[in-house]
Amino acid sequence: MAYLLIPEGLLSTLPSICNVLVGYLIGKYIIDGGMNYEKLAKMLLMGAGLLVVAYLWDLGFPVNKKLWTSSFVTLTVGLDIVVLSVLIYTIDFVKKTR
Repeated sequence: MAYLLIPEGLLSTLPSICNVLVGYLIGKYIIDGGMNYEKLAKMLLMGAGLLVVAYLWDLGFPVNKKLWTSSFVTLTVGLDIVVLSVLIYTIDFVKKTR
């Protein structure tokens, strides 16, 4: 019954599981067949599309981290994919090191 003491509650666990699953699928997508510009562009477009969906969804169902709303999950997954795409481009394709 420890899950009842979590401030977010049991129902907010389901969206967080979706967030983890999407992260796993993106990681699998990156590993399968290597990375090229086409896959990177698809990732970037998917991330940007999820951001647009999240911002449109916010009009009817507000982004709320405390409740882990589905619009929040869509926003964070979109941001994660965009940031990951930029990092892969910078590290693997441009070979920019510090």
